[in-house]
Amino acid sequence: PRSFFARRATPAPSPRSSSLIKYSFYKNVAFAAMLFLFQFCNGYSGQALLDGVTSAFYNAFFTALPAGMFAGLDRPVRRLSTLEAHPAAYNARPALTAASFWRTSIGTGAAHGAVAFAVPYAGIRVRGRRPSHDDVWSLGKTMFIAIIGVVSAEIGLCARYWTLPFTLVLFGSYFATWPWLALLPLLYRAAGKWDIAQAGVGANLLASPLFWAELALVYAITIGTRLAEHGGCWLLRPRDDMVLAEMEEVEEREAKAAAARGGDGAPGGDRRA
Repeated sequence: PRSFFARRATPAPSPRSSSLIKYSFYKNVAFAAMLFLFQFCNGYSGQALLDGVTSAFYNAFFTALPAGMFAGLDRPVRRLSTLEAHPAAYNARPALTAASFWRTSIGTGAAHGAVAFAVPYAGIRVRGRRPSHDDVWSLGKTMFIAIIGVVSAEIGLCARYWTLPFTLVLFGSYFATWPWLALLPLLYRAAGKWDIAQAGVGANLLASPLFWAELALVYAITIGTRLAEHGGCWLLRPRDDMVLAEMEEVEEREAKAAAARGGDGAPGGDRRA
């Protein structure tokens, strides 16, 4: 009989599920880190950085739809025949480990949340020409849009193959933040409610050059470093799915060249590494 203390083999989650798990923690850690750091700068008063509606829509809309499309549509390569030709490349190594989880989900999330907080906070100015955003609600909306862009770019880098629905949802969820700034105060006004966290905040931010400069700096730091890291992985330590994706690109170019010469332009999927 098998021992009660015998270790049972647990199947490892697929790369797509592993990436989704790590990203789900990452985006919430980044958001929480931004709010956490604000507590050190408000005199520990408990002052909220964001209004409740905007905070709720972070997970309910702006980051939920891209994650859902990623979970349902992401795949390692474009064609199934490529995986069938190289079955050993699928799940060749565990995609979810304790080290990768703490590095990508916790470490990267906390760092990106810190950048999304520090850059707008350092840009606060209480003197000079208007429009500026020296109030807490304008500061919070600036950080909110910054963190939405950062986490949207992160899931774009996590995706191994961009499908058209995923692309539309990813960019649509991010660019929906701009009409959100303008429409939310109008909805409050139409409901007969006055909210200091909404009134005039969107118009003030969109007219401020400092607001756009801060967003650009946040994205340059966070997305720039992640692109450099991702490019280094492609060049120095490519994963199996990266190699297969490159093989597909080569096959498609060869097929187009053969079609241009009058040959058979059907792309092949049975090339061996």
